[in-house]
Amino acid sequence: MLKTRQCLLGIRTFLSVTSRIWGFFMYILRKHLRTLPLSLPSKHLNYKTTMFFS
Repeated sequence: MLKTRQCLLGIRTFLSVTSRIWGFFMYILRKHLRTLPLSLPSKHLNYKTTMFFS
């Protein structure tokens, strides 16, 4: 029974650490994606729509 309990604690610890690392990775990824310049595609789309409706 002690080995089973140790195994469950090990799995729980592993999942906890993995979850924290994944959360940090996603935080960095979202932060990086927010800094990408999105004005270029929107300017391009606005230009196309103004040309179409003119």
